[in-house]
Amino acid sequence: MKIYLFLFFLVTLLSSSVQSQIYPLRDASVNLSSPNGDVLWFTYTPVTKSGAQYEIYYTYNGALKYATSLTGTNWTSVTNVTAPMNESIIKKGNVWYMGYHNTYNDTVRFFTTQSNNGLSFPAGVPRFTSGEDMSFMINNDSFYCYIRPKAPREDPIRKIGLMKSADFINWTPIQTILEIDSADYNNVNSPDYRKQLYNMSVFKSGNDWWGLVNVLRVGDQGQDTEQLPPYNTLEHTLETQLVYSTDGINWNRTNNRKAFIPRVSGMMEVLGLPTVIGNTLYIYTIESQRRHTDYENANINGRYFGVWRYNISLDNLNTWKHVTNVNLTLAIEGLMNSSGKHNKSDSATLLLRRSYYPYAIADSAVAKIDSATLTGSFNMKNITTGNYYVVVRGKNFIETWSRTTASITQFTNVNLNFTTTANVAYGNNLILKNGKYCVHSGDLDYNGIIELSDILTTFNDVGNFSTGFNLTDLNGDNIVDLQDMNIVNNNANKFIRIKRP
Repeated sequence: MKIYLFLFFLVTLLSSSVQSQIYPLRDASVNLSSPNGDVLWFTYTPVTKSGAQYEIYYTYNGALKYATSLTGTNWTSVTNVTAPMNESIIKKGNVWYMGYHNTYNDTVRFFTTQSNNGLSFPAGVPRFTSGEDMSFMINNDSFYCYIRPKAPREDPIRKIGLMKSADFINWTPIQTILEIDSADYNNVNSPDYRKQLYNMSVFKSGNDWWGLVNVLRVGDQGQDTEQLPPYNTLEHTLETQLVYSTDGINWNRTNNRKAFIPRVSGMMEVLGLPTVIGNTLYIYTIESQRRHTDYENANINGRYFGVWRYNISLDNLNTWKHVTNVNLTLAIEGLMNSSGKHNKSDSATLLLRRSYYPYAIADSAVAKIDSATLTGSFNMKNITTGNYYVVVRGKNFIETWSRTTASITQFTNVNLNFTTTANVAYGNNLILKNGKYCVHSGDLDYNGIIELSDILTTFNDVGNFSTGFNLTDLNGDNIVDLQDMNIVNNNANKFIRIKRP
């Protein structure tokens, strides 16, 4: 039983520990590029897969193309596409829907058109004034469009907006959902100094929303001395960052706003689009050795884009989630010494339970309780804003519940203290020792009550002169002796047990 419980807690600790962030692997080049031509996908249309066949829309030397593949890297069956623009396409049912921006009556407008075969799109219909650089996804049978809210001359700093539609014709007003902070934009010490959010493509994994944001660097850190005569325009670098959301509207930046797809050696531009197949996220990038500018309109072959593919499992993608840090101060009776500290650091499990019966577990994490500060930082990856009972467990102390629910705000730090007063715990289930209120030690078989079986387990280890910081070494002095025996015996005589709603 002792070995089993030790292994249980060890496995729990290892499986619940925070995993370091894992970057996507650049696994293949895509054979659409040519040294004599300019390849560019339909700028905001991801590669898709239908059955065993991958599909891609792209341009080659300015001509619109469609191709298929069985591998996702070697493309065949190239077909010409007739369309008014090459911005963004999404398929729903048996219909292909295209959205794009264009100038109409001297204003930038959002246009829509559709096709029954995906190869021939009639001229679009102007819907309303908008920005540009849009991408689409389908959520709960509705179209979501992530788009720049306003044209450059109306708002020179790029932002990301969202509008929704049930029919691809009638859309909600564009709501700005993500932008560079003004302080960041003007702060030379900020990771976002002189950056703008060029566009964002969104996908879902379960209840998680992820966005690939292509970020344009502008200003003095993004310009290039390379100017191709006779052009005289500003040139900028592009990188791909990752953002996370639980609702597709409120987004959190990851990696301290640094690149998720870094620019590899020699590349000045990287723009990524997501494709999810099974448990793998594929990111197809277009990359160029030249910086972003507007001279391609005069020199169609001036950019020389190549296409590459990256991959990362959705499990590894979860390492990029923002966490809610619950900083819990906890005193453990057996470990508490006369200086108000623990004799040793030890791990504990913190659970956040729903505020209503049957008090289901909403999230949990394992952390080490520092012997000096008595505090552990528990990283909750799946919790949402709400009120929760706080429950703490350990390898040899009684499970203890908070007296009331705690208010937890997602993605913020929460500080909780179980040591200041007895009534912080449900049923005042704490004991005062050396100036700190402590959880009761001695529940060795973890059945929710300190009783004869716990006494016998400790008694046997005392008789065997057991050593090491094991299950029955309650005070952490690396030997099981009468001090440990007294703790278990006293709490058994007090009928110490779990107290909970």
